[in-house]
Formats: sequence, structure tokens, C-alpha cells
Amino acid sequence: IMEKRFNLIFANIGLTSIITQIIYLRELIVVFYGNELSIGIILGFWLFWTAIGSLLAGRFASKIKESITFLSYLILFNIFIIPLSIVIIRSSKSFFNISTGEITGLFPILITSFFLLSPFCFISGSIFSFCSAILSGFKKEKPEISIGKVYFWEGLGAGIGGLISNFILIKHLNSIQISFLLSSLNLVIFLLLKIRGSIKYKDIFKISVSGIIFFLLSFTFSRKIENFSNNILWKNFKLQEVKNTIYGNIAVTSFDNQYNFFENGLFVFSTKDELSAEESIHFPLLEHPKPENILLIGGGINGSIKQLIKYPTIVNIDYIELDPEIIRLGKKYNPDLKKVLSNKKISIYNVDGRFFINQSNKKYDIIVVNLPDPYTIQLNRFYTREFFRKVKERLNETGIFSFSLTSSENVIGNILSEFLSIIYTSLRQEFPETIVIPGNTNHFISCNKKGILTENYNILISRLKNRNIKTNYISEFYLPYRMAEERIDYLKTRVKENESLSANLDFKPLAYYYDLILWSTKFSKNFKSLFLALVKINKLIYYFLISGIFIFLIVFFSISKKQVEIGIPFSVAVVGFTEIALEIIIILGFQIIYGYIYSKISILLASFMIGLCAGSYSALFLFKRKNDVFKIFIQIQAFIVIIPVIILLFFSGILKLNARLFTIISSEFIFPLLTVLCGFLGGLHFTLSNRIFFSQKVNINWGIIYSVDLAGSFLGAILISSFIIPIIGIYKSCYFISVINIIVLIILLIIKRRI
Repeated sequence: IMEKRFNLIFANIGLTSIITQIIYLRELIVVFYGNELSIGIILGFWLFWTAIGSLLAGRFASKIKESITFLSYLILFNIFIIPLSIVIIRSSKSFFNISTGEITGLFPILITSFFLLSPFCFISGSIFSFCSAILSGFKKEKPEISIGKVYFWEGLGAGIGGLISNFILIKHLNSIQISFLLSSLNLVIFLLLKIRGSIKYKDIFKISVSGIIFFLLSFTFSRKIENFSNNILWKNFKLQEVKNTIYGNIAVTSFDNQYNFFENGLFVFSTKDELSAEESIHFPLLEHPKPENILLIGGGINGSIKQLIKYPTIVNIDYIELDPEIIRLGKKYNPDLKKVLSNKKISIYNVDGRFFINQSNKKYDIIVVNLPDPYTIQLNRFYTREFFRKVKERLNETGIFSFSLTSSENVIGNILSEFLSIIYTSLRQEFPETIVIPGNTNHFISCNKKGILTENYNILISRLKNRNIKTNYISEFYLPYRMAEERIDYLKTRVKENESLSANLDFKPLAYYYDLILWSTKFSKNFKSLFLALVKINKLIYYFLISGIFIFLIVFFSISKKQVEIGIPFSVAVVGFTEIALEIIIILGFQIIYGYIYSKISILLASFMIGLCAGSYSALFLFKRKNDVFKIFIQIQAFIVIIPVIILLFFSGILKLNARLFTIISSEFIFPLLTVLCGFLGGLHFTLSNRIFFSQKVNINWGIIYSVDLAGSFLGAILISSFIIPIIGIYKSCYFISVINIIVLIILLIIKRRI
């Protein structure tokens, strides 16, 4: 009876952990302005503190007489810490005096993740070790069997929790409400642990009623807590509304009669920013002799659409806005917009801009990308050479493509110069002609044909008058100032002097990394120096370093007398590193290709945990059949070597194939299956490693292998997100992961000869 009860408790570990992880991720992504690399940092510190908790608790879990009572109080702690942490997360920017809507540097991301995740994750790791020790005491089983069973049930609970979160919770409840639901569930588990012996129906009734009453009472106050914590997050702003959608978190603030829109904490546009709206539209349209068919990607709500319909020659405007909630809120806070969008020339598509470009066969005279700078990988997708190539295919022979980037009015520093050069180089590799209009915002304008674009402001002024376009800013007085010859020449000089830099690519997003460097200088110049030094180091040095480590490890394990005691934990750490690194690469790959990871993060995390569960269960099945465990262990390691290459080939293939059906199948099935496969190999490897390790009669620490696995995962998450991918890109990162697993495979073959 107690064993069945504990199976429920083990599953609750995983379910509580994965749902908490998902809501913390979504909250921290808003705090960290949608920066996807912060996902790796968050997961890294999540694993770090879970490993610490598991390791420390594993030292004394079997020595405490009232271990069940101790476990119950650990679970009781979760009841309070889960909702409280959300409020603290939303308050975290004030610790660094950072305003919401302002880009967060790498240093605050590291510090915030390190401290805020520590309470829950430390307790979660401790619970795992206590559960393993308690189960072994009940069943009188070997350590690897008990640990494998807890690992299985935890993975099963996590898989179920991820699916519930994706399909139900995040669609209908806010983060505070979800946290109280988890608190109610943990209260039920706490009360179950307080009952010794058999459970009667009246006990079940009392416990259930207690959980329901707690949830209803907390739910009553959840709206007030939600509003209170959001007001802390948006302090110094007049917050009008916060809306969570499957695509992100949208916040609307106001100042006088102007409404400001933020998505995932990042400023997107203002309703009364007429200057930006006029510049983004009139600069490219005045360059074209007769614009008729227009594609606008993003930003129509800020007034850009209103500027477009001023042109009498335009016959069609296709407006792309991924999240329909943006348009709904835009109409709500800007009543004039409803009339503008009702114009028969305008067609609205609520799809991803890149997906539309890839799937559409229409040709356009003008394509305008009206999006923020590439602060995130999602945004960077609209500034890469691959995207520019697709845009070129959608343009007519004399078609024009335009977008803008934040710059400096008069002085352009070295990092900004290199950032702008990367974008300029990417454009020049696809378009025969590109001009850049200088200012605090640089407008990049490219054309499919030479001789169409002009830097002569007199020509643009003439077209503005001939077309009878009424504007408030773009005028015969403003254009000579913005397009002064000396300013254009200075910008050309600063941009062209770095043309040797590589282009910005989908899977090596240099522009995004340089943007990260630009913002990191605000918080720590050391981070800037470190990033630049690592990026500019000759790649041969990295290859020599890896080769040196390879030779050292082979020699060390060849002569070591404790090959199993050291080699098995080492292999577990590397596989932990590999699994989390591949999970992050898959998440980033999804964001690069599709651009809406906010809605899919829970299903990908759930898929990984389902694979983990299946892998650990398969290992327990192998134990019963008494197979050659070490031989299977080596075969699994060999397959792990291949997985990164499979992922790399899949990414390469999906970018080349534009078939709509294949694109849908990949997003809904292939990406989740890849994470299932990674999780399966990780779960199988982990459980088998426990059997091999504990079979050598090593002193038992219930959390040693688990904590080593998590420690490797921590290093993988931090290094792959903050350094490896930024330095060498995603493709070479996959090769790097394969190489380090080849090293482990050779070490295991050496150990096999001694056993």
C-alpha cells in the first residue's frame, strides 16, 4: 500500500517540477526580454541547484529515522515557495535598477537565475534522494533499482505535467493560478504522507476536500496577487493590460494619450509614434517609381498601415502579424485603427512572417520588415542571409526591401560598426544594390536591380510632392537633413570598413550575439571583453585544446586503477551535458525555423521527460532479462555520438524544403520526437550507469549519479547557451558534442577491457 502511495508521490515530483519549470521559464523570459539563450541559463541553474540538493540529501537520506516525516516537510515547503517565487521573479529587475522594457544584460540574467531558482530546485533535488532511499528501505532493493524506479515515475509525472500544461493550464490560467493549483496538489501529497498504514475512503474524502478548499481560497486572491505582482514588474509605467497568449506575453502601458506595446518584456511599438511610422514607410516607397503591391511584416498598429494607404498607386497591402491579440488590443486602444484596417486594399494574415514568405508565391514591389532589432533569436530570423534570399525571390524585378535598426546619430563605435557591417554584408551577398539612410535609426534599403535606388533627396522630395502625400515629418525640410551627403559618407565608411566579417546566418546568428555584446557593456565591460576575445580567437586554438583534452583523458583512464569509480560518473556527466545541450539546440532550432517557441516550450520539455521515462523503464526491463549491461551501455554511447549529426542534418533539410505539409509535420511531430529520442537515450544511460556503478560496491550516496548527471547538464546548459553556440554556431556545436561523446566511447571501451 505504501509503495503504491509512493509511486504517486514520485510522479508528483516530476509533475510539480516540470509545470513549475514551464511557468518560471515563461515568467523569466518576460523579465529577460524574450532572450532565448536565457532558457539555457535558466535550465542550467535549475539543474545546478537540483544537483546540489540531491547530492547533499543523498549523504544522510538513509540515516534519518523519520525520513518520511522529513520528506513531508520538504513537500510542505513547496506549497509556499512556488507562488512566492513568481512574485519575486517579477520584482527582480528592481534589484538591478532596470526598467521593464529595457534590455537585460547577461550578468543580471546569470545572477537572477542563480538566486531565484535555488529554493525550489534545491528542495526538488533533495526530495529525489529521500524518495530513492525510502523506496529501497521498503522493498529491500539494490540502490540502482530504487533509483531507476523513482527516475521512471518522476519522468512519467513530468511528461504528463508537460502535456497538461501545454494543452490546458497555460491556455486557461495565469501563472499565479497555476502555482496555487500546484500548491493544492502538494498539500494533498503532504496530507497523504501524514497517514501511516492503509488509507480509508473517508481519508481520501477529507484530503480531497482540503485540497479543493485550499485551491478555491487561493484562487479567490489570485487575481489580486496577479495584478499586484504585474504592477511591481511594470513599476514606473501606467499599466493598462497584460495578456498571455500562446505566442507570448503582451503588456500595454500608457503615457498621456500614447499607448506602448511590449511583447515578452520587449518594447515593440507605440500608437502615436508618427515619426517612426512615416520613416519606415516613406523612405522605401519614395525610392520606388510606382509601388503597387506591398508586404508589411509587423508594426502596422503603430501607424505604418495608415501611411501606406496614402499612396494612390497601391492596389494591395498584405499585412502580417503573428499574434491576433496584437491587432485586437491595437483596435481597443487606438479606435481609428479599426477604420484603417477595414480598407479593402488591406489583407491581414495572422502567421509567422518567414512562414508566409516561404509559402507564398505572390510577388511584391515593396517588402517592409517593421520589427525591433535582432535582440532575440526570434527577431534575428528576419535579419539573416537566408531570409534576405527568400525576400529577394518574392520581389518583382525592380522590387525594394527595407527595414531599420537602432544606431547612433553622429558617432558610431566599433561594436556598433561591426554589428551594422554584419547586416550590410548579409544584404550585399543577396542584393545587387543597397543604401543606408543614417540617423538614430538606420534604414537599410535594398533592390533587386541596380539603378533604382537613389541617395539624392531632391528626387524623393519631388516624388513626395507629385504623389500628393501629406506627412508631418518626412518633408522637403527633413529629408536634406537625414540624407546629408557627409552623414551618408561617414556611415558608409564605418559600415564598409568591416566587410570582412561573416554574414548573419540562421544557425550562426552573429547579429544577435553582437547585439548581446552591445547591451552587456551596460552592466559589465568584462563580459564585452570576454565575448569579443572568445569570438576572435583563432579556431585552431579550440581544436588544439580539444585534442589536448582528448589525449589527456585517454592516457589517464588507460593507467587509472579506479576506472569504474571515475569513468562511469564521467560518462554520466558528459551525457548529461549532451542531453541538455541537444535539448537547447532543438529549442533554438525550433525558434529559428518557426519563431513561436513560447507556445511550444512546454510540449518540447514534456517530450524530453516522456523519453526519459521510457528510457529508464527500458533499463529496468533489461535488468530483469540479465543482459550484458556494460555492452548495452557502450552501444547506447555509440548511438549518442550519432544523434547530434542527425539533428544537424534535419535542420539543414528543413531549411531547404519549403513543402507546407513537411513544415507542419516537422513542427508538430518531428521536433517532439527528436526530444523524445534524446530523453530516451538519457534515461536509459542514467539507469544503466547506476547498475554498473553500484555493482562495484562503491560507498552508497543515493544522489551521487543523479547529482553528477545534473552537474553535467548544468555545465552543458550554461556553456552551450552563453559561449559555445555564440562562438561557433549551432552546426559546429553539434559536431563538438559528437566529438566529446567519441572521447567517452573510447574511455568506456578501455574500461570494458578491465572488467
